[in-house]
Amino acid sequence: MTQLMLLVTGGKLDCRTSRLEVAKPFLLQKGSKDTALPAVASHYAVLGSRLLHTNLSMVHYSVFFQMCKAQGIGFDIKEKQGTVFVLHDSCERYSLGMVTVSDDLQGALMTFARNLSVIHQEVSAPNMQGETNFKDLIRDIEEVLGITIQNKSQVTKEEEETVAVAVRTKLDH
Repeated sequence: MTQLMLLVTGGKLDCRTSRLEVAKPFLLQKGSKDTALPAVASHYAVLGSRLLHTNLSMVHYSVFFQMCKAQGIGFDIKEKQGTVFVLHDSCERYSLGMVTVSDDLQGALMTFARNLSVIHQEVSAPNMQGETNFKDLIRDIEEVLGITIQNKSQVTKEEEETVAVAVRTKLDH
């Protein structure tokens, strides 16, 4: 899954800092002979290697991908963001892998959860008799999203306090 993520983004994973570094898309102007290196941006990825839903076996791959396209699930090659899938078993077809890539952590998590929700709704009947781990994963991702929101607001609050202290210090001198 990691190799797939690196392949589709053209990025590099720095394991020391846990950063996915992806070259930003850039346009060269006509007549320009600049050979500047492209800028690098951090991206975030969520990988799920064993997403299970027994009703997936009733959906042909072509129908699955048409459904994904209709729901806006796909990968933007230029922006190097979006979703890619790994199809595991051509016989049983009840599990797959999914990678979502975004320029922020919350975006990657929300996209992953939304994709699971959309796929679950599309392949589940109201009286579904099957097994899935989609609902548990969505719940877990929502918990992580809640924590990231708390962390982000805590950092913002600490930054505001630091600025206020700095302003008071300057005013006192």
